[in-house]
Amino acid sequence: MIKKKKKLVAVLLALGLLATLVVGCNSSTKSSSKKIDESEAVAKVNGELISKAKFEKNLQQIKAQYKERYGLDFSNKKSAGMLASIKKRLLDQMIQEKILMQKATEKGVKVTEKDIKDRLNQIKAQYKTEDLKKKLKAAGITLEDVKDNIKKNLIVKKLGNELTKDIKVTDQELKDYFNKNKEKFVQPAKVKASHILVDTKKKAEKIKAKLDSGADFAKLAKENSTGPSKNKGGNLGYFSKGQMVPAFEKVAFNLKAGEISDPVKTKYGYHIIKVTDKKEGKKLKFADVKSMIKDSFVSRKKQKVLQDYLKKSYNESDIKELIEIKVPKGKTNPHAGGGNNNGKSNPHAGLDMKKKDSTK
Repeated sequence: MIKKKKKLVAVLLALGLLATLVVGCNSSTKSSSKKIDESEAVAKVNGELISKAKFEKNLQQIKAQYKERYGLDFSNKKSAGMLASIKKRLLDQMIQEKILMQKATEKGVKVTEKDIKDRLNQIKAQYKTEDLKKKLKAAGITLEDVKDNIKKNLIVKKLGNELTKDIKVTDQELKDYFNKNKEKFVQPAKVKASHILVDTKKKAEKIKAKLDSGADFAKLAKENSTGPSKNKGGNLGYFSKGQMVPAFEKVAFNLKAGEISDPVKTKYGYHIIKVTDKKEGKKLKFADVKSMIKDSFVSRKKQKVLQDYLKKSYNESDIKELIEIKVPKGKTNPHAGGGNNNGKSNPHAGLDMKKKDSTK
């Protein structure tokens, strides 16, 4: 409860969307086999058409996601500019997706039904069945869409692995980075604490009086605390600065191991805090972080290879947009990127392959 709420990882990304390159571009394998002509398409990529039906389905899912996450309604004129921007972004992404799938086919990249099933089971294990169903329904996504997205995501991953399999970094590169950025590699001070949370100052003062008389902290926490840690005797485990609300954090870090605080008021109520252990911060050695730095270096080199590959593949492709989308000037694209490139979609649109750099 008192730990700062981290932003929930978007369920839709976990459902196998092409998060690294393409967002919201799902499609049904069954529908893609239907023959269409240009009047029923939004774009033509190297002779292959992208259907309007698929485009509209993706658009409806994106709108549903915006409504669920942000409460946005695209039915009014005020949102017309944003909607046009979303449409343009979506078209760019679907073109990129088509190019990637074509390149994967050329290179013989395939995934098995077992690969898809295994990944789907991993996803299901992360969520309660009913919660997952609600999320999918709210976003207008079916289980078949999820499977198709997983398939595409796995194909892109395999394609990326094939393109970057020879990438290497030297120990000297890693050491040089470490030596230039030692201030970044510090293990922060941590505190291990328990707390009893109640709704009034009077209750907190009564509990504190019992503790001062020798009562067992864990027992009183189980009997009185309204926090989710009550069944663990109030134990919150270790935490560093920035993880707790400021008032709680300030008191916890100023207590010595074994000390119990007076009631502390936060937006959650009144806390009585007991610090059970403290760990001083320390500078990390190269051996401690070598693996982390290496992962980051390899990741960045892979990103560069994949970006260059997509740009080259895009520029070599025969792309024809079959619908016109006018994005008002000054309207910020809700998905960073996009724009035109001599009449073609921006080859960098949707190209967000960067993972969080753990060395920064």
